[in-house]
Amino acid sequence: RCRVGSQGRATTFLDVHVVAGSSVESVDGLRQSEYFVSADEDSPPRTLRPYRLDQFQDLAKAVQCLRYTEGGFPRSKFHELKEAALIREPIRAEQACREVFSRLRPRQRSALWEAIERLSQGPIERFPWLARSQDDRRVCPLPDLVEAWDLLAQEMQ
Repeated sequence: RCRVGSQGRATTFLDVHVVAGSSVESVDGLRQSEYFVSADEDSPPRTLRPYRLDQFQDLAKAVQCLRYTEGGFPRSKFHELKEAALIREPIRAEQACREVFSRLRPRQRSALWEAIERLSQGPIERFPWLARSQDDRRVCPLPDLVEAWDLLAQEMQ
């Protein structure tokens, strides 16, 4: 995707979507039904996509931060965070994410917080929500982190 940047130049965006198994729904349909990205959606989006190149590099660094956490970062907790983040009702999603976060070890919590801070385009309003500067909507980066974990695995070895 390209959009015109602030200085009249095209800004290039990277947009990926990993699908496990077969899907008959379009990527746009999946994004609306699972990640709540529709402009008229009441629930905050659960993805930061599409990314500018610098944002994608920040995502890769955030995943690296989690991958190399002392003592490791359990994939089961990682996937619990994604499932919690994808709950439709924002308040329930927030509560579920905080509950999973509270069960992490201190080093894991610290690494996750650092990873989310790397992705923030503004302040972390309330975990797991980030403020998105371009349209004043909150977003949740947890599904992006989980999906990028596998997507970027080859490059990090």
